[in-house]
Amino acid sequence: MTVDYGFEILSILIDWYETSPAHVRGEQPARRRPMRLYDGGRTDFPAYNIEDHLIRKEINQAVLDLAGNGTVGYSWMRGQQNHIIAKIWLNYDAVGKAYDLIGRRPKRDVTDETLTRMNELLGRIQAEWARRWLEDTIAAILRKNSIGAALPAAPTERDDLLKAVSFLADNTEIETL
Repeated sequence: MTVDYGFEILSILIDWYETSPAHVRGEQPARRRPMRLYDGGRTDFPAYNIEDHLIRKEINQAVLDLAGNGTVGYSWMRGQQNHIIAKIWLNYDAVGKAYDLIGRRPKRDVTDETLTRMNELLGRIQAEWARRWLEDTIAAILRKNSIGAALPAAPTERDDLLKAVSFLADNTEIETL
């Protein structure tokens, strides 16, 4: 089984990007947050084992490939050029490309789409309990700028929950288990 280290690295860097305070405020971060691959024995990516030359070379090549397409920048460990990578960071100018490479939608797009759907339901639903739940959930999402724990993370589960709320709110005359 081969591991796609490029995918893993980009996933971590995108996660860090999406949780940065600047991104949460809707801004591009002013400073990059580097991932330490090797820094005197400390690492943010434990798979980078400098003692295992096969793994180190495979991860180095994944980083070089990512840097080649412009999604990341990196620096070698001092005195270990072309041997040990010290740090890697996301190139904020190529974030869209990074999302495409890992097949992931930007968190902001998912949040905006979910809020639009919930506001449409809010405008259509009359049941007071459903309106209160939608208003509270929308407020929680807006406060955190993230779906977070307010709704399921899986798109199908989130969609099913909103369908269920809509169905229950529209069918108050019949008993539903």
